[in-house]
Amino acid sequence: MTEPLVVRYRPEARADFARRSTQERVSRGRAAIGLSVLVALLVLVPFVVVNATQGFEAVSLLLLLVLVPLPLLAWWGRERLRAAPAVLDEVAFVVGDDEIRFAEQPSAAATMQAVPAESWPTAGTTAQVRPSAALGEHLELHSADGRRRAYPTEMLELPAPEVAAQVTERAQR
Repeated sequence: MTEPLVVRYRPEARADFARRSTQERVSRGRAAIGLSVLVALLVLVPFVVVNATQGFEAVSLLLLLVLVPLPLLAWWGRERLRAAPAVLDEVAFVVGDDEIRFAEQPSAAATMQAVPAESWPTAGTTAQVRPSAALGEHLELHSADGRRRAYPTEMLELPAPEVAAQVTERAQR
């Protein structure tokens, strides 16, 4: 039995991920609160002006229906501002002789869900370093049953070609 291969995220990558996660969360929260205030003002000012100049009409109450979802939007924005930022674990994944254990991969974007922690057998797993316009160069792992995980190479402490070679070697045993 060989020593497991522990693939860690670089500390700078973890710090950058936390920074991006915080920026995205705060900007969405501020935008939601700002939008709710702006729409409220754009609806209330004309409502008051029309009712003050022409007298109250029951039909003008329909305009106020636009205000119904605004408190929910402001509440959501406040929750975004209060929410804790997503944090990467120190370890990305561990390759053992029998299985590969993956840590949860949170998303820096609030609109995307985290990829849950999981494990799959080492046997039949393929690993390769691939270029991509969207991800940049990344380490891609494929299980025998079609599952896939991808990690940007600049985020990993170990060189990606070395990790791919060791995963392939262990998968062929």
